[in-house]
Amino acid sequence: MQKEIIEYEKLRSIDISYEQYTYTESIKTESNGDYTEFFNMIKGQNYTFYYCNAVGNPKDGKFTIEHDSIFIQPFLTLVQEKNSFKVMDDHSEKFIEFSKNENNGVDISIHLLPNMMDGTICVKNIMFDLRSRTDAMETDVKKRLSMFFDELIKLMPLLEEKTSQKVFVKK
Repeated sequence: MQKEIIEYEKLRSIDISYEQYTYTESIKTESNGDYTEFFNMIKGQNYTFYYCNAVGNPKDGKFTIEHDSIFIQPFLTLVQEKNSFKVMDDHSEKFIEFSKNENNGVDISIHLLPNMMDGTICVKNIMFDLRSRTDAMETDVKKRLSMFFDELIKLMPLLEEKTSQKVFVKK
């Protein structure tokens, strides 16, 4: 089951399918109005973050969840009182960082390797696994990601209500 909403001219969706939960955000290019940057957060057997940049030049991805977004609470759960949260890739030096901004929203920064236009950041196994950097370093990364997805799924009825009423937030 998938639910979509447009907020701040960004297409945001939650998809619940067999053994996998996905949050997706797509951003339009100012010049032609096409969606050219995409970001996925996936909870399956692993935690996976995909960034796709169809702009044509290497850059780090930047996304913002606004303070009044329907999705803000799960993202605030990630940053908690520390106001930031960093997830390192288990295979390289790539990482994703979530941080609270001055407008009480959450900024998402995807840091890939030099000259990369697209990339994946992966945390091995949603369960404890010493092959995962997060478990080997004894962090709470998997616990916080699990709480994020639990809260995200609780938004489905609210998204159902908004999409059935054809109410889309455009600001």
